[in-house]
Amino acid sequence: IIGTEAFEHGVKDFLTKKEVAKNCKTLSRAIKYATYHLKFAK
Repeated sequence: IIGTEAFEHGVKDFLTKKEVAKNCKTLSRAIKYATYHLKFAK
């Protein structure tokens, strides 16, 4: 049972890291976009 739980946790961890990597690109783009607009909003 412990082995299965560790395996499931590892899979979830891998998937979240993959999602985070994918979201980081979108996030950095969103941050650049937001800061760009904040500069000109002032």
